[in-house]
This record gives sequence, structure tokens and C-alpha cells, in this order.
Amino acid sequence: MKRWEIMTDGISAQAKAIAKELRLNEITAQLLCNRGVETIEDARAYVGLEGAERTSLHDPRELPDAERAVEIILGWIRAGVRIRVIGDYDVDGVCATAILVKGLRLCGAHVDARLPERARDGYGLNERLVREAAEDGIRALITCDNGIAAAQEIALAQTLGLSVIVTDHHEVPYTVEADGTHTEQLPAAEAVVDPRRTDEANRYPFRAICGAVVAYRLIQLLLENCGEQPAVEAGRNAFLREATVMAGLATVCDVMPLIDENRTIVRYALMGAPHTNNAGLRALIDVQDIRDRKLSSHDFGFILGPCLNAAGRLTSAEQGLALLLCEDAGEAARIAGDLRGLNDSRKTMTKQGTETAMAEIDALTEREGGLPSVLVVYLPDCNEAVAGIIAGRIREHYSRPSIILTNTDNGLIKGSGRSTPAYHMFEALTACKELFVKFGGHPMAAGLTMEAQYVDELRKRLNENCSLTEEDFTESLHPDMALDPGRLTIPILREFALLEPLGEGCPEPLFTAEGISVLSGQIIGKNQNVGKYRIRDAGGAVLELMCFRDLEGFRAFLQEQVGMEAEAALYDGQQRADHTRGIPIRVAYTASINEFRGEQRLQLVLADWKPVE
Repeated sequence: MKRWEIMTDGISAQAKAIAKELRLNEITAQLLCNRGVETIEDARAYVGLEGAERTSLHDPRELPDAERAVEIILGWIRAGVRIRVIGDYDVDGVCATAILVKGLRLCGAHVDARLPERARDGYGLNERLVREAAEDGIRALITCDNGIAAAQEIALAQTLGLSVIVTDHHEVPYTVEADGTHTEQLPAAEAVVDPRRTDEANRYPFRAICGAVVAYRLIQLLLENCGEQPAVEAGRNAFLREATVMAGLATVCDVMPLIDENRTIVRYALMGAPHTNNAGLRALIDVQDIRDRKLSSHDFGFILGPCLNAAGRLTSAEQGLALLLCEDAGEAARIAGDLRGLNDSRKTMTKQGTETAMAEIDALTEREGGLPSVLVVYLPDCNEAVAGIIAGRIREHYSRPSIILTNTDNGLIKGSGRSTPAYHMFEALTACKELFVKFGGHPMAAGLTMEAQYVDELRKRLNENCSLTEEDFTESLHPDMALDPGRLTIPILREFALLEPLGEGCPEPLFTAEGISVLSGQIIGKNQNVGKYRIRDAGGAVLELMCFRDLEGFRAFLQEQVGMEAEAALYDGQQRADHTRGIPIRVAYTASINEFRGEQRLQLVLADWKPVE
């Protein structure tokens, strides 16, 4: 069970004022306040109501080295220099690459692109790609979503006669001085455009943007400075609409916080996606059968994004890039269908790998006499393509920082890590960086390459250096407020749509309720892993509650409350019409509108549960 940290104990005066002025339900207004809205004008802008000024993006000139990068690129274009964009194999890297390639071509550049192969190259810029570029007659490289940690590869490029511009959004590598201060180690590129830089060159007010947004802002600045060319003027607006969709897709898939300019970008990306002029994105939307409805951030993060990611995981990310650069509708449809098939295969591999990882953790726990604070799991036969997803599943299940290590074809081991809010994974790995051939990442996620002989040492060092407490291992939920579900209605839930886009930094509305009685239940689903329950709330309303995750854990909890026989009796098919009996519990829940055969009804989804105090 999780720790519930309820954000408010009722409707505030501020929320009531917002509700009255904007004619919103007070529950909706309180949700806005819980997400940082302080004034009526803030609320109007947050939900995009008519009459609000469109939230402007920050000035791209404030990105470090952005103006210098544009000046260099314009010189390359005028001189006819052949440019190559080097991206990465995830959604962010693929979208950033597509934005740069299309934007540079619009400005008249001779440009192509390459993406690393996950199994052969690992993350980002590498020696093979550098040497290949030199052999191909390329004279300039632009990295995107990578490069900040590629000092050696950039030095090699320069010895081979290549100029390099880095565009990235990852943490800057640093050394720790004797006094404990951090000294950033920037690569010696001609320009380093990274909002994570902490030196005086960075004046950008919002650091938490993804690689595709960095590329997007740089191309916007380039378009402003490339002169009044007829081709540029004719294609500028169409390109920016297309690039906005790709930048928004990458923002959601890279789990950037949906605040500040990210919120603006994603909102307009969701509106523009169904009407995009990008043949590849249109085909991907069509193959997933989501064109004829309003898109949400869930569609970006869990339907479209995983298909693009699947190419980089199982075959080559070039396939995803080809989709975004494709201009033929028939070819785009073929590629989109292939990507959907790859994603189905990825789901199966993830399920199998997660089960194996949990068995390894059970064995590790038994050997060490307890569950380690940091989980380092070596799965030699696991496909490295799904290691990051498995690490995320393990982190979520055990509420501990988790790293999944796998074998590669070149004899080295690669790892993908996912962290918890109390554990800065990038700093933890930096403290033992001598164990790695290569590493990089964020506070919440990281990747590494190492020799197999250091696996045990890595596990030992991370756990010895870890200062997490038992309280840190208890996952926190942050419900918006306590609310009897019977107070919710279809119109109120429709109003919640004003909160979109939902995601990191703007979570789905979450409520708690006391005095819930579980009246009856069904076990449904192809794998019999979904629970469907009738419940009565404290006000007497009878509603439907779905349990989509950890049904086994919920049933075990109910059995602890009333015994196995009473819990089993819930599923005997008898409706308890008198509503006087049931199993009393407390719940944390979300709510949605369930549409079936033209009928709409309110549906609750179980997020967590606790016994009655």
C-alpha cells in the first residue's frame, strides 16, 4: 500500500473564485489550483479558454550557443557543405532528427541523417558513425538528443576534419572538485546547445525540454535568420505546424513535465496531429485507428510513441525516421503497419523479461537476506531493446531504483536504469564512473556500458553509497482531494478534459473516498486479470469500480479484511439489492466516461486501497 498525501482538504476560496468567474464546477477549479494555478487569468490560460492569450514560447536566442550555431549553419549552407545529423534511436531522438533534417532542407542545406543501432553502437554519437561520415565526404555534424557526453567522439571528428554542433538536453558531465563543487565538462564542439548547461551562456528560463524541442527551437531561429527566400517563406508555416506535432510527441514520450512551454507545445501538437501534413504521422494515426477522435497525451505516450520506439528497439530506428521523412502515402502506410507489428512483439518480450527479472530479484533477496536498496539485475539473455522498459516495471513494482543489465554482441554489458524521486541516478552512477566504458542520463533514468567483470562491484558500490530510508521505499500517491464518487457526473468529467494535456507535472485527477462498501464482483478479461466491482459510497450511490492492475494484490487485501470465504462470495453472481452488506474499505481512484454501444456511464478505476481505520 502507498502513502497518501492528499493535496487539499476541501474547495479553497481561490478555487471558488475561479469557478464562479469561469463558470466551472468547483471540483474542476480546485484541480486547477492543485496544479499551480493562482489567478483567474492563469486558469483561463491553463485550460485554453477563449479570451486567454496564447502562451508564448521562450526566446530561442536564450539557449546557450543557439545564435552561434545558427551563424555556423548558415555559413555551411552558403558554402554548400555536406551536413549529417546524428540522432538517437528513441522517439525523442527520431523526432529531433526529422525536425532538423526537414528544417535544414527547407533552408537549402545539403543534409542527410544517421541514427545509431542500439545493439551495435549503443546510445548517441560513436566512433563508427564519425568515421563513416568522414569516409562519406561529410564535413559537418549536428547531433540531436545526444552529444553532450561524447567528448572523445567529437575530438575524433575534429581530427578527421569535421566540424561539430551539439544539440542535446541531457545532463552535462562534470567532475567533483575537492571542495565538493561540480565543474561541467563541455565537449569541444563549435557550439553546444543544451538547456541543462549551468554556465553563464545559458539564459533559457526553462531547462526541462526534450531533444526534439531543442531542435525545434533552433530551427525556428534558423528560419528567422536565413533570409527572405521564396521557398522558405512558402514552406515555413507548414513546416512549423508539422514540427510542433513531432516536438509535442517527443515531449510526452520522453516524460518531460507538462508545464511552462512544454504544455503549450503539447496542447497544439494534440490539436494538430489529426490534421498533420506529415504522411508518416498520418499513416501511424490511421494504423492505430485513432483518427476520428480527439487525441490525448495518452495517445502520444502509449499508442503512437511505442510504435516509433519499437523500430529502434528491435530492428533499426532508421525505420521510424524513414516514416517521419516519407512523402508517399502508400509507403508510409506500409512502414506504419510494420512498426505496429514490431510493437506487438516488443510487448511480449517485455512481459517475459519482467517475469524473469522478478525471479532473479527473489533469488537475490534470499541470498542477501533482504531486498537491496538499489536493484541491479543481470539478465544475460534479455534483449537489450526492452531493458529500459523492464527497469521501469521493476522500479514501479518494488519502489526502488532499478538497473537492468544485458549482454551485447561485442562482449560488453549494457544497462538501462529507472529511478525514484528520492534517488538521483545520474549522480549515483557518476560516483562510480570508473566502472563504465560509457554512461549518461538524468536524475530519473540512465544508460551505461560496462565490462561483465564489474557487475557485482556495481551492485555493491551503488548499495553501499545509497542513503535511501524505508520511508523512501514507500511510494507516495498525491490525491487531489477526498471526494465521494457519487458526487461526480458525466458533465463534470467532460469538464475535466480542460486539464489536458495530462502527464508528467499535470497528472490525471485522483481522489480518495472513505466509507466504500464492495458489494459484488466479477473477474473478467482474456487473461482473467481484471476485476469489475459494484460498490456503494458513503452517500449511498452505487457505482462501478474497475481494477486493471494488481488484481491479485487487491483480492489478497480483501481476504485479509473478511476472510477467503467472504471474499469468494463476492463473485457468486448474486446482486446485493439491499445494499446493506459489503466489504468496507478506503480507496484512491480515478474516474472516466465509459462509452459502449452509444451509452455513456461513469466508470471508476482503482488506484490504491487501504483498510478502514
